[in-house]
Amino acid sequence: MRGLARPCSRRLTAENWDIIIARFSCEPIGFLALSRDEAVLAQPSIAPDWQGSGIGALLMAVAKQWLRNGFTLACDAANLGARRLYERHGLVLEQIAGGRAHYRWTPSA
Repeated sequence: MRGLARPCSRRLTAENWDIIIARFSCEPIGFLALSRDEAVLAQPSIAPDWQGSGIGALLMAVAKQWLRNGFTLACDAANLGARRLYERHGLVLEQIAGGRAHYRWTPSA
């Protein structure tokens, strides 16, 4: 991982979503949204210049800490880079429907 990228969070209380932002210095370089109430991880995104730098792994680790009992995630089925990241981090493909790949992560016992 380049430099000192670190996560921070901001809670959108009206929507019950947490937004996790990875940033380098003051520059946002990645983010994801998660709902602890619904156990859903959504919108993981890494800036193109930072893809392959470990930021995706950092964000996945944070998501697993915040959603310790497991979560679901859906992404564009054609986004093979994201899908490889999810599968490397233990997410299991449940189905592909409507152009979306649906994943589930369950912690090991």
